[in-house]
Amino acid sequence: MRVLAILKTMRQDSTVPSKIKRFRLYKSFSTLYFSMHSLNKSVVELM
Repeated sequence: MRVLAILKTMRQDSTVPSKIKRFRLYKSFSTLYFSMHSLNKSVVELM
């Protein structure tokens, strides 16, 4: 039983970094998208 619990916690620990990576990736993509969106807005206003 103890070994199973240790394996379970190890599995959870291994899934946490991937979630953080995914979150950071999503965050960077969203910031990139919003910056492009604001850039397009300013370009349209200039035209």
